[in-house]
This record gives sequence, C-alpha cells and structure tokens, in this order.
Amino acid sequence: MDQAVALDTLGRRSGSRRYRNIEEKRRIVEESLVPGTSVAMIARKYKVNANQVFSWRRLYQQGLLEVRDAGVALAMMPVRLAEEEPSGKRRAKRKTVTPPTRRSTTESAIEIEFAGGQRLKIQGQVDATALAQIIALLSPR
Repeated sequence: MDQAVALDTLGRRSGSRRYRNIEEKRRIVEESLVPGTSVAMIARKYKVNANQVFSWRRLYQQGLLEVRDAGVALAMMPVRLAEEEPSGKRRAKRKTVTPPTRRSTTESAIEIEFAGGQRLKIQGQVDATALAQIIALLSPR
C-alpha cells in the first residue's frame, strides 16, 4: 500500500471521504469506456470502488454527468457542415445544414469555430464520444 489507512473497530475506513467533482467523474468514466480497458484497473488507479465507476457510467450514459456552470448546463456551440472551399477564396459563406436522416454517399465535413477563434475541421464519419472529448479539451475554461 502507498499509505496507511485508518480503520475503525469493525475494519471499515474511517476519516473523511474524497468527493470528486463532475469533471473528475467524467474523466474517469471516459477512460473506462476506452475499448480494452478494465473498469477494475481504472478504479484502482483512481482509488475508487469499481461499483462506483459503474454507477458513474450509468449517469454518464443518461446524460446526468454534464458539466454545469452556476447551476446551468453549458450549451454546445453551433456546428455547421462545411463544403470544400475553392483554393482562391478564404472565407466563403456557409449555410447552416441539419444533419441528414440517412447516410449519404458523399464525403461530409464538420467545422467548429470556437469563441477564441480556433477552428476544428473533421472530414468523414465522426464518433460522437471522441468529438465530445475533443471539444471539451479545446473549449476555453
């Protein structure tokens, strides 16, 4: 063991509990969702019971582990599908497009412009979980 743990007369841990904020819980859950990882290993790494990680995963899948600011859920920024720009034009007007209900055979792209001016452009099919993690990393805090 790394450090001694104080136990009561019944062998239970005593002392204060560690409370994790939503960002920590999301980070642990997202790490546990990576294919090939073991929930037990992730739980041991963060010194959390594996059952607690499974509980957080259920909350995460229900959308209840959303990052909140002053009690209000943070909204995602609008996303526009971008068409290929001609090489001579830097800033073509873009039309906001709703995602198609069926898969199209044409190549699609997503371009996200953040408040700080950073741009993220993704071409092809996108995994929603991976995109959410990328946006979280690039969003200003």
